[in-house]
Amino acid sequence: MTPDLKHPLLNTWENILAHLDRVCESDNEQTQIQLLIELLINLRLIGTDSAIPDMRIQKSDIDDIYRQVEKKTRSMLSSVKAPSAKFIYYAREVIKKFPVRQDAEEMIERIRSDAEAFEESRTEDDPLRGFAGDLRKEVHRRLSPRIITHYLNPYIELAVHRNPEPMVNAGYVALPYTFSPDDEDEQFIDLAIDLLKRLQFLWDYEEGDMATVRQNLRNNLDIFERCFLRAEVEGLLGILNPESLSSADKELDAFKRLASVKFFLKESYLESRIDLYDLILLDLGLGRLIFLLANDLTNNYFAEVSPRNIRDALEVVRELLAISSIKGLRIQNVQLRQNELGELRESSVSDFIKLKHSLEAISSELQQYVQSEIIDEMTGSLNQILEDYKVPTSKLSQIKTRFFNNFIRRTQIHVLSEFVEKVSTAVNKELERQQGEGQLYLRFQRLNDKGSFSECIEEKGIDAYIAPTWRKPEAWLRPFLGGKGNSIIDMAQIGLRVPPAFVLSYPLLAAMSRNTNYIRAGIIDKLRELEQRTGTMLGNGDKPLLLSVRSGALTSLPGMMSTIMNIGLVPRVQAALSKEFGTDFVDTLYLRFLENCKSALDLSRQCPRTRYKDDVAQGAAQKTKLLEDQGSGLCLQRKKMAELESFLVTFLGPSFLTDEEEQLFACIELVYSSRTSKTVDLYSKTLASHETIETAVTIQQVVFGNLNENSLSGVVMTRNPITGEDKLFGEFKIRAQGEEIVMGSLDTLPIEEICPEIASQLLECKRNLIEFYHQDLDIEFTVEDGVLYLLQARAARLGSFAQLMAATDFLKRGIITLDKYRENIGSLELAYANIPLPRADFRFRQWVPPLATGIPINGGVVSGTLIITIERLKEAEKRRESVIFFAVNTKPTDFNIFNLSSAIVTVYPGRTSHAAITAMTLNKACIVGCSDIEIDYEHRKVIFHGAGDIALTEGERITIDGNAGAVYRGVAPISDTCMPVSSIHEAILKAQSAGEAAQIVETMISTKMKALRRESSLRKKSLAEAGDLHKRNVLVRVDANIDLSENSEPEVVDMRVSLMIPVIRDLLEAGATPIICSHRGDPGTHSLQGISREQIYETYSLLPIAQKLESLMGSVVKFHHVSIGSSGLLISRKDIVPDRINMLENLRYATGEKDNDEAFARSLAELSDSIFVNDAFNVCLRRHASIVGVPRFIQTSIAGPTVLQELMILEKVLNKVERPFIAVFSGDEIEAQYGAMASMLPRVDAMAMILPSNTASLAPFSNSYPAKITVIDPKDPGWLNKSYALGALLENARTILWAGPAGLTSRLGKDLEDLPPYIVSLHRAMGNASLTIICSETEKHFAGKTTENIHISTGPRSFLEYLERLSLPGIVELDDSMR
Repeated sequence: MTPDLKHPLLNTWENILAHLDRVCESDNEQTQIQLLIELLINLRLIGTDSAIPDMRIQKSDIDDIYRQVEKKTRSMLSSVKAPSAKFIYYAREVIKKFPVRQDAEEMIERIRSDAEAFEESRTEDDPLRGFAGDLRKEVHRRLSPRIITHYLNPYIELAVHRNPEPMVNAGYVALPYTFSPDDEDEQFIDLAIDLLKRLQFLWDYEEGDMATVRQNLRNNLDIFERCFLRAEVEGLLGILNPESLSSADKELDAFKRLASVKFFLKESYLESRIDLYDLILLDLGLGRLIFLLANDLTNNYFAEVSPRNIRDALEVVRELLAISSIKGLRIQNVQLRQNELGELRESSVSDFIKLKHSLEAISSELQQYVQSEIIDEMTGSLNQILEDYKVPTSKLSQIKTRFFNNFIRRTQIHVLSEFVEKVSTAVNKELERQQGEGQLYLRFQRLNDKGSFSECIEEKGIDAYIAPTWRKPEAWLRPFLGGKGNSIIDMAQIGLRVPPAFVLSYPLLAAMSRNTNYIRAGIIDKLRELEQRTGTMLGNGDKPLLLSVRSGALTSLPGMMSTIMNIGLVPRVQAALSKEFGTDFVDTLYLRFLENCKSALDLSRQCPRTRYKDDVAQGAAQKTKLLEDQGSGLCLQRKKMAELESFLVTFLGPSFLTDEEEQLFACIELVYSSRTSKTVDLYSKTLASHETIETAVTIQQVVFGNLNENSLSGVVMTRNPITGEDKLFGEFKIRAQGEEIVMGSLDTLPIEEICPEIASQLLECKRNLIEFYHQDLDIEFTVEDGVLYLLQARAARLGSFAQLMAATDFLKRGIITLDKYRENIGSLELAYANIPLPRADFRFRQWVPPLATGIPINGGVVSGTLIITIERLKEAEKRRESVIFFAVNTKPTDFNIFNLSSAIVTVYPGRTSHAAITAMTLNKACIVGCSDIEIDYEHRKVIFHGAGDIALTEGERITIDGNAGAVYRGVAPISDTCMPVSSIHEAILKAQSAGEAAQIVETMISTKMKALRRESSLRKKSLAEAGDLHKRNVLVRVDANIDLSENSEPEVVDMRVSLMIPVIRDLLEAGATPIICSHRGDPGTHSLQGISREQIYETYSLLPIAQKLESLMGSVVKFHHVSIGSSGLLISRKDIVPDRINMLENLRYATGEKDNDEAFARSLAELSDSIFVNDAFNVCLRRHASIVGVPRFIQTSIAGPTVLQELMILEKVLNKVERPFIAVFSGDEIEAQYGAMASMLPRVDAMAMILPSNTASLAPFSNSYPAKITVIDPKDPGWLNKSYALGALLENARTILWAGPAGLTSRLGKDLEDLPPYIVSLHRAMGNASLTIICSETEKHFAGKTTENIHISTGPRSFLEYLERLSLPGIVELDDSMR
């Protein structure tokens, strides 16, 4: 409720000052907020209408009034103790309208009012009115430099200089021909010139508004000093110039830095470093910069958003979300949305559907915020104020609308909302393009005049609207026959064997309800033609004709609409067929018919305005009676048939099962009705289709793939959808109808096993169809008693790599031209930033055995939550989790499962099932045919029998590699080896011939495939291969994360620092300038109360490390004290001292380090001469900017000596190990080592687990190799004997891997008293083994004591992670050795 706050009108300075006093006097924050809202509304309204006069008269003592306003404002703000974010927000908005801040506000107001006058003062017939309206909209919605270049300059050139060319180039082609400069009123030219000057000032970074704001910030550096932000702000001021803001990347970097300063400024207020008035004034200055940069980014650099720049656009959305959150705008789930966008941006595949959902969620939350936090909050006070001013009723609506429009357009929310809308539009366009691309018949143009169908049918006759396969249809009818109908007609026309059929077009079906008897008669006539051609009759027991009724839209909707098989199985036909082929055969056909009808009826009951009853009580009663009449001895199948018959009779009437013609027409209506089901609607909306789905209905003779052992059904693609190999890919099933294949039957066989004669016929069909369609196809077929029939052809859904291979193959074969090839690659670039290469051959990598393998259907690497139930899937949707859904099989109606999941894994094979096709349509990673998986729904587990019966519980994290068809436990750091599509596109644009283009692409693929084979290589480029380093800056990542607390031992510190010296010395000897960088601790997580940021920075500074390094090396170290701040790098290349050791401050002072921020990584890389050395093995498991980000902006990425030593040992363990090989895992973190244990168990000869006292259970794989495993549990009375047994194993071992505390001292191996017997055994065995590897976090400082046969890892966690995954993010980014 809005409190009763009736006060004098706030349109005089006296009343405004008095109102500020009332805010001070109130002790209730909600009342204070309402008072601020009332003042804010007055300040925004006065002077905007004659009914709301501005009485703030400019007196001679106006400066004194301004001083009073400032004093009162300070007093008001200081009177509020612990103000809420809401109070600060409205106080900020009020101060923005006060004299000290009005300059910027007034300029924007004047720009907008001028733009309005430029339009509103024109007459309706003015040729420039439309142009002026566009200008006004652009000013109000998208204030940016684009207004100058696209509107004002072209206008002035046309109106003043009579030059039409700029106006034409701006897109107003016809305007110069309808506009005469002689007729233009001078007031409009003056307005345009005034607008131009103001906008130029606004966007003049040197001397305009930006310069003013910069100077204001510079004037307040002393306040920033108090906030421990002086260096940050000085660094920011240094990049706010045209040169540093010359690209979207650089401007986004500045935007991020502004956000960081804004955040810590707010923190400084909470730490009582500054008062609220100073916070708001400084924040308004920063806000001004944010306004300028945000508008420039969204409306200039991203004036157009397309799939080519959408990833960068997502980063802008993320930062706009961040800055809105810092500002106190309470948008729900900001962090979740930012994480989603980050994942989508980094993904190698452009998941436009998931992005669509994420953007829709952001838009919805923004709308809710505007409604609840702005409109609802201010409406009551606004109404009261307008009443107080006695504004005429006729003006109220206009004033309120303008007030809220102007207010919202000045908020950060507006910029964010507008840009999200722009990105969403680009996403929807791309989804529509992808949906249409590759469809066989979308070239047909639809007719728009649907209202005249009945008249057209009566005029042309029904026969004109029915297309049989034995006659070529008229061209005008083609758009109304759907993809399925057109395909069977074309296949029949080119001489392929197709069961005879006729297609009922959309107009005919749409008119059927109004001309039922007339149209039915026409369909019966066509049925008689079909009977004559086949020599069979519908409903005839001697020569029975069975029909299928299928849907078919122009756009492929795999399994979304209904299909009904085996129509015509009335009782007399059943009896006749049973005599000839047996009861089992007929029962199978009839049960499928009943099930198809039930499914179609279920879909139709989802549809609005259908004639089917929704009351199943009558059906239940009939079913019960039927079962009682027939007795309890019926077999299960007969019972099921009886239940279905009862159900269908309830809704479709008793004649449905006995009258063949009634049955046919009911099935036509059921199939046609399925086009408006919820499943179809959801599918259409998800793919951003704005059109109503229409479907033709195909009536076709049934051929029996289940007739005998010489009969089968199958589906094939003309090309492998993952690898692109030019061979048939699919499956078939003997004695089956086609529906069993597309639904994903368990006992299908790969197409490679089909009989040679049918295989040869399929290849011939493939050749003819590709020659006809010029693209790869998905073909449904049936073999009846050895005779092949084609049932349908549609465009094949191929993965990105397969699309590239197919296009290149077609180019080489002359099937497509070079221009068409370039067009195809251009389309591919829109959908995929990068193309992941397939990895079907596991020999390419030395991966640990996956939990399961299956048939890869759609590529992509996805980590997410394992889910098997709909309930858990819905929970995951609320949390926006990445989901990998496991199912025995999927149905077409499971579309929502696909929609909400990031990836799908099925037990049934179904290479060409609806599950597989839908996954490819939606671009979801998919693996089918994981036959050794068991899904235990009762206990909500998935059991992987092929991996030693490992059971994962629903909710655990897993990774699937859709390129290789593999499932891994946990978050496996599998990186796709990718080809940037842009590089392919650029390369083929230079080709002079088709042959040259194909050769270029094949060479690029071959090069990448070689890289894929090397990806698991442990041989990385060393300094010796770096070339001439003289006078070159080299960025070096070291591990200086060293404990310097009071408890740290000086000797340990010396040993850790000494590990950095070899790489630095090598670089100095080569004449290079090393720039050392590292993190130390995690200052961002420091949570001690009362500890200032200065103290935190001092605690985590690398200065003591630099001093120790200087002492040990005897060389001067240039330590850059103020080099890293929360906003990023604060120095540039000019600050680096040549020929000296340069050391940066703690990298984790910058939030961009752990976030792997591109701008931060780029800025680090730019300090060097594009040379990077990673000598920090301990952090190679991290995906941080200095580990994986920097190499992306560097030409040469080298492994330092420490990293090379670790990789050499790993290579010995994995490829050249001497046996016996014994692995021992121990320590308090043993459970974190389970992944490494699982991967090493198949490799070692024996493994021991020494359990800490707090471990209650063993690893789940411990039963897989019982003979190899020894478990030493201190709680077990026999633990001592097991320790001695382990000692015996170690004594004979040639290779030992010891993970955990090893009892090391500085003398390595001496002073072993009081150590457990297994530790003593280890030390004795070290002398005999050819190699002992120690992975101990508490003893890694001993790495400098490594000998020829003893390796102490500098990065134990990284070492074990590599053994588990055979990959580390930091290692993958390094260049391979050429030696």
